[in-house]
Amino acid sequence: MTHRPRVPSHSSYRQLSFASFKRLLKPSLVRRLRDAMGSGRRQRKLGLIPFLWLGVCVAAHHAQSSLGGIFEIVRSDTGPRRNALPTVSAFSQYRKRFPLRVLRMLWREITRRVALRCNSDRPCRLWTMDATTLILPEDLWSIFGNHSGTQGHGPTQGMLLVLYDLAGRVPVGLRLGRGRQREKDLAESFWDRMQPGDVVLLDAGFLSYHVYCRILARRAHFLMPLRKNSRPKRTVRLDAGDWLCRIERGKYWKRFPDLPKSLSLRMVCSHRPGFRPRWLLTSILDHEKFPAQSMAQLYHQRWHVETFFRDFKHTLASQHWHARTLRGLYSELLFTMILASLTRLVMADAAVAAGRRPGELSFSHALAKVTLAFDSLPGLPLARWPARYRRLVREVAQCLLDVRPDRTFTRDTQKRRRLRRRKLLLQGAEQVLSKAA
Repeated sequence: MTHRPRVPSHSSYRQLSFASFKRLLKPSLVRRLRDAMGSGRRQRKLGLIPFLWLGVCVAAHHAQSSLGGIFEIVRSDTGPRRNALPTVSAFSQYRKRFPLRVLRMLWREITRRVALRCNSDRPCRLWTMDATTLILPEDLWSIFGNHSGTQGHGPTQGMLLVLYDLAGRVPVGLRLGRGRQREKDLAESFWDRMQPGDVVLLDAGFLSYHVYCRILARRAHFLMPLRKNSRPKRTVRLDAGDWLCRIERGKYWKRFPDLPKSLSLRMVCSHRPGFRPRWLLTSILDHEKFPAQSMAQLYHQRWHVETFFRDFKHTLASQHWHARTLRGLYSELLFTMILASLTRLVMADAAVAAGRRPGELSFSHALAKVTLAFDSLPGLPLARWPARYRRLVREVAQCLLDVRPDRTFTRDTQKRRRLRRRKLLLQGAEQVLSKAA
């Protein structure tokens, strides 16, 4: 008679010491998350807190090729309680029916806590938003399609638009659309989140009369670059490279009588050594309080969302998806945002404790420290949690960025084209040689 290995029951999942992970969440938040889950669900046997912890661990080890490999890493870190962990099948079945609104509530609460630590002395909020292309599972081709530049021959691609808080360096909102969708169409639901006095930094893809009006209707401000062929009508010269201009409503927008016929905006010239001069368009008209140089420096802060996309795709390895359904994809995406926000929350605590700014700390190094701490939480007694978190904050405070202020270079706009032409020539030569052989 063969001895079959003991399979852990659902009740054994609750024997893990998830109280240490629960300390990151307030009891009132846990009650609200449980209420949002609803009642009468058979899939609740795994439990809310164990599922959230497993989802964060899966996001932290996204580079693994399968969920089985991730669970093996997690089991090796939990020590003697590894047999009490759920199986991959149990986690996948639970994720299929788990309400996404619960994950959004958790993400919103974490970003709110980051904002309280970083925006306490700021009179207004500083936002930016941008979009990037994601490679998605082939099973979602019928929903997303691919990018228009691939002409139907590329992989499944989606357009991810992220609303980013520049003070806390944390994403606060996302929209996922088709690969051929425009950025300003995805951003329609974000304009209502703007409050009076907020400033949003945008790129040239958001240039639209309708976008200007939507932001100004919220009594917020914007700052974005003009295209090279844009020629707004200049009205008043404020300073060197600083003008007031008037933008008329186009023929297309005349069908919308609620939009004003014209807008009085401001043009600012931004020029850095080694780069071409560029004109910025803004609704901040006070040139004495906000001179042209400060507006140009403010716009350079928008680059932080580009570094976030680099961390999102490479550091967090979010191009490796384990889900094959739309609901599973959104679940993995939200867990990745929760992990990034939790890392930023620890970085904010570390910056306050060390007397530094959150921007002086390295996200990739801090993520490695946070991942090691989170993997060992179920086997950590509750009494040891405060000391473990203080040690984590001290470790993250030492993860400093390598700042090189004198590192400058001239931008080579033709470098990418030369490399592309060289690659095509090599490919053509290989094809000729293969045919000759």
